[in-house]
Parts: sequence; C-alpha cells; structure tokens
Amino acid sequence: MADFDELDDDWVEKLFGDLDLEDDDDDDDDHDSDHDDDDYGDLDDDLLEGHDSDDDLYGGIGSDLLYGRDGDDDLYGEDDDDILYGNIGADHLHGDDGLDILYGGQNDDVALGGNGDDRIYGNLGDDSLDGGAGNDWIHGGKDSDTINGGDGNDVLNGGRHDDQLTGGAGADTFVFAGQSGRDTIIDFDPDGGDVIAWDPIDVEGDADDGPESVQELLSRISATENGDAVISLGGDNTVTLIGVAPSELSASDFAII
Repeated sequence: MADFDELDDDWVEKLFGDLDLEDDDDDDDDHDSDHDDDDYGDLDDDLLEGHDSDDDLYGGIGSDLLYGRDGDDDLYGEDDDDILYGNIGADHLHGDDGLDILYGGQNDDVALGGNGDDRIYGNLGDDSLDGGAGNDWIHGGKDSDTINGGDGNDVLNGGRHDDQLTGGAGADTFVFAGQSGRDTIIDFDPDGGDVIAWDPIDVEGDADDGPESVQELLSRISATENGDAVISLGGDNTVTLIGVAPSELSASDFAII
C-alpha cells in the first residue's frame, strides 16, 4: 500500500528549506524571479523558483525542481521526472511526462499528474487533483478535495474532511483512516478490482469506534434513500458509493491495512 508520510510538511521542509540559489554548477540551472514572469528551463536538470508574484515556470527537458513560492503560480514539469511545489497561493501544477511529485501547499490548488506513475499531495485547501495516465498515488491532505485517479491502478486517499473520489479506469484502491470525513466514491466498481482499504491503526479522536476487521466493515454497510451503499467508519466518518447497492459488496471489496 502506498505510504504518503514522505509527502508531509517535514518532507517539503527537507527538500525546499535549505535551497541556496546562489550556488550553481555545470549540471543545474537556477532561475529566480521576483515579479510576474515566465521562466524556462533548458536541457539540464533545472531549479526554477518564483517569488511574491504569479509566475509561470516551465521545466523543459530534464528532471527539474520547480518552486512557486507566493502567488498563484503555474508550474509545468514537462519532460522527465520532476518535482513541483506550489507553496502559498492557488497554484496549477502540471507534471506532464515522467514520474513526477506534485505538492500543492496552501490554498485551493489544481494538480495534474499527466503521463507516468505520479505522486500528488494537495495538503491545505480544497484541491482538485488528477493523476492522469499511470499508476498514481494521490492524497488530498486537509480540507475538501476532488480527486480523480485517471487511467491506471491508482491509490486515492482523500485525507481529512469531505472528499469526492473518482478512480477512473483500472483497479483502484481507496484508502481511509480516522477522521476521514464524509467521503464519496463516484465510480466504485466491485467487479473491476476496486478495493476500499481501511487503516484502523490511525483511528483517533471521534473515530475511535471504527471497524477492526473486514467482517465488521461489512456489518456497517447501510443504504441511502437512493439505494447507494454507505459504510460507517466510526464517529461522523462515512463512505458513500454512488450507484452501488449494499448487496453488490463482498469481503473481496475491502482490505485492512
């Protein structure tokens, strides 16, 4: 199962906290801007950094590191395996090709993984996250997020608050833990290999009465007025499966992690 711990705030601080834009070498290009501007990388592995403005950063060819800082930024990884961090502002992150890591930061961000097996973390704000093609790992973080896995066998975790999850094509895993909120899965397919994974170890606060086994998960399924299956995860935490009746679910649709 995907481990999202490496994409938390400590991970970002380790990666971006000690950046020294005065250092330069033959293999990396550093670009720094303090006004609204377009900044382009080249054929090398680039470090592009915005500032207190709305910046457009384009990585180009190479494995690039793009850091938006303040402002509503547009970051484009383009080719190869890139790392994009929006930070403060309502940012748009585009991984494009390659195995990319996208981290939204604060505010309401949009992150598009593109092609490749990407890792996307929304963090704060009501984020819109889309993995695109590939086997992606996507975590909404806090607040109410909209997550789409796209093509491939994806792992989706809404995090806290009320999230809307769409797996897309492929056999997808939907991860839930304590204080996950009232989440909705739009396209859960019991016959297509989709799985709901519950982590009882992370249960805390108002979810301390969460299920401890697959059989207990099955016993907590009810139906809405429309006939959609609803799974109680303890406290006020639920998962609603749009278009799926309780009778369609079995033990093979669940996992304890």
